[in-house]
Amino acid sequence: MNALKLFTMKTFLSLISITLTITLYAQNPIAALESPELNVLYRGYANKIIPAVSNNQGKTIILSSEGTQISKPEGTDYFVAKPGRDSKVSIAISLTDGHDTTFVREVEYRVSNLPDPTLYLGKSRIGSAADINATELHVKYPAEVPLKASFQITKWSITVNGETISGTGNNIKSASELLQNASDGAVVFVQLNILSTDGITRMRTGNWIVEK
Repeated sequence: MNALKLFTMKTFLSLISITLTITLYAQNPIAALESPELNVLYRGYANKIIPAVSNNQGKTIILSSEGTQISKPEGTDYFVAKPGRDSKVSIAISLTDGHDTTFVREVEYRVSNLPDPTLYLGKSRIGSAADINATELHVKYPAEVPLKASFQITKWSITVNGETISGTGNNIKSASELLQNASDGAVVFVQLNILSTDGITRMRTGNWIVEK
């Protein structure tokens, strides 16, 4: 049998297999989970899980998992999952009519700490030209990160040319004179302690270059 005939036969058999599979499962519930966090659950974070089950015959979707708290906010179409310390968790999708419950599918998720946020000196993102007129520090996720988390700056220090000024919160007015008197090309070094939504305190540092 030459290569063309062999390829044709394999293609024909594959089509038969796909047709049989579609016919076999057409009447059964088919489930999918859509997660804005790309199949990663974050510790201490309200992860949204959006289930979708076709051919559910009007039954209610329920999610369950060992080691993960799962709730469904009233009036919403999503569930909230809060995993524990495990590095991986599985979430089971089931259907219920109030009497009988039918298991449909199980999906595995990786579990991670929230990613580190990005630092801003006033309007200037870490690594860019320093905003020497800044009166506040900001810690947040940039637009490309689809997470909604809050961060609180518990303490900070700003160092320029060997002189350091420290404070608490995000207000840095006490360092205004230090920033505005910095020479062209000077490095502004910032060190922060940040309390995150997940309860973890992180220490972050960043550099900015003065451009005048």
